[in-house]
Amino acid sequence: MMKVALLIDHIYSKICYLFLVLVIGFLCITIFLYIKLPNIIPIHWGSSFKVDS
Repeated sequence: MMKVALLIDHIYSKICYLFLVLVIGFLCITIFLYIKLPNIIPIHWGSSFKVDS
């Protein structure tokens, strides 16, 4: 019974580390893409596909 508990604890800790790495990775990508955004973001295009507001 103790071996099973240790195995589950080992697997759980690996999943926690994986989740932490993924969260940090997504956070870095989000910050990088946010910095790349232009200062003014067009919100409407006319029929000629030119920004009008």
